[in-house]
Amino acid sequence: MRDDENHGRAHFIYGQCWSTRSESAALWRTPDKYHVRIAIDEDVLCNRIESAAQGNQFYIDKVTYDSSDEIKTRRDTFISKWRPHRGHRGSASEWFSEITSLLLEKRTDFDFEEELRIIIFDENGYLLWRKSQDPKIGVPLAERNDMPKLYGYKIDFNSDIHSILLHPELNKQEYQSQMAQINELGITVPVSKSQLYSRRRIFDTWGEKPISR
Repeated sequence: MRDDENHGRAHFIYGQCWSTRSESAALWRTPDKYHVRIAIDEDVLCNRIESAAQGNQFYIDKVTYDSSDEIKTRRDTFISKWRPHRGHRGSASEWFSEITSLLLEKRTDFDFEEELRIIIFDENGYLLWRKSQDPKIGVPLAERNDMPKLYGYKIDFNSDIHSILLHPELNKQEYQSQMAQINELGITVPVSKSQLYSRRRIFDTWGEKPISR
C-alpha cells in the first residue's frame, strides 16, 4: 500500500468522529475543561455531509469493535490484495469501499465510545490530482505541496444543533465565562452544564416518585 497510487488515495480520505452516547466520564476526559458536547440528529448530519461531499463517496456508520488480532488479519488481507506486485488495479471507488470497512473498526478497548464515524473520499479531487501528477511519480508525498489539507462542511448552530452541554467540572466563574462567549456568538440553542458528577444525579435515576415496597 506504499506505492504512489494507493498512498496518494489515502491523502484524499477525510474522517470525523461522533458518539451516540449522551455522555460519559471517559468522553469528558480532555486536556482542558473548555470542550463542549454538541448534540445533532443523525439525519441532519447526513444531509450536511451529503451536501458537502458534492457527489463524492461518503459513509456515516457506527464503528464496530473487535480484537486486535482480528483487525490485523483483515488489514493485512487488504494490504496484500492492493500491493502493486499483486497486479490488482481496481478503481478508486472499489479501493475506497474496501478500506472503509477497515476505517470503521476499533479495538474493543474503545467500545465505551459508541462511535459514529464519517468517512469521505474526495475521488474527484484525487482523479484531478492523479492526472496532474503523472510526471511526478516517485516524488515522496512529503515533498509535494499540492496535497489537500482539510475538508469542511457547514453546520448552523441555531438550526442544526439542538443542545450544548458544558464540562461537568467547570466552576462558577468558568461556567459564566463560557456562557458569555456562547452568548456573544449569538447561539440560542439550550445550553447547560453536565451534571455527571453531581450528587443529585444519583437520585435522578430513581425518578421523581419515592420507591415503594
